[in-house]
Amino acid sequence: DRLGIYTYWSLPITKILRPGTVTILNLAGLNDEVQDHVTSHILTRVFKARVSYMRNLEGPKYPFPVVVILEEAHRFAPPKHVRSTLSLGVISRIASEGRKFGVYLVVITQRPSKIDPDVLSQCNSQIILRLVNQSDISAVFGASEVLNAELGKLISILDVGEGIVVGPVTPLPLVIRLRDRVLEYGGADIDLADAWKFNADIDINEFKERVEKILGAKVSQANVLNALPLINTVNDVEIDMKVLRGRVGNVYAEARLGDGSWSCEVCGSTHEPCPHVIALAAKALKDNLLSEKVK
Repeated sequence: DRLGIYTYWSLPITKILRPGTVTILNLAGLNDEVQDHVTSHILTRVFKARVSYMRNLEGPKYPFPVVVILEEAHRFAPPKHVRSTLSLGVISRIASEGRKFGVYLVVITQRPSKIDPDVLSQCNSQIILRLVNQSDISAVFGASEVLNAELGKLISILDVGEGIVVGPVTPLPLVIRLRDRVLEYGGADIDLADAWKFNADIDINEFKERVEKILGAKVSQANVLNALPLINTVNDVEIDMKVLRGRVGNVYAEARLGDGSWSCEVCGSTHEPCPHVIALAAKALKDNLLSEKVK
């Protein structure tokens, strides 16, 4: 009641999970305590539903195996002596017992030393990217039975996108290179020079009005601001029969000029133009492909 996040009824587990479907719970913007409560609540319900199904117990059941991927896991499962979280208990139980009930756990973190050792040690297979902090390297060594000194030396000198795979998932340790990321969002550092290339003195309100006129639809200021750093990533712009097309980074977007319709292969046909569509329109204006001009 204090947090205002619980009601007298819960969404059925079958409305949250579906076989062969990825369910994303985006907790961004919530404070840490609320995130902890939501994570604990959802994981507890998922685990109980699988236990009830496997043991034919009373209560909600879910008949399909579940893979739980916990991003920023150190926020929810820190070492017990560091701080206590509500979700640590159920995460620890899933890590230790989940497999026999068909609940599998993937923990993702940039700081393995900030993960509870009991949870980390239950992660039998590991994909290790570059680590430079010695406490993090030591934590990985402590959780793995197959890492040796030779492989350990590689951890701190791996390049971006390179990693070491160890555990039951592979007969022998593997050094891998991940494929290039095809979308512009991700965990990489922002290139300030690229982000600031677009005219920093632009009048946001004027810019917003020009884009709205071209697209024939209202755009939010938040989406406009998110679009600005994308403008310099726009390429392959073309206009045919009043249809503006192009790629924003590697994302395809198009808009029917003036009639208020658009689409984006990432965001879909949202209720208002997304940052990709706005960036595409702005690039066309900037390059004088349209009658208006961004100043």
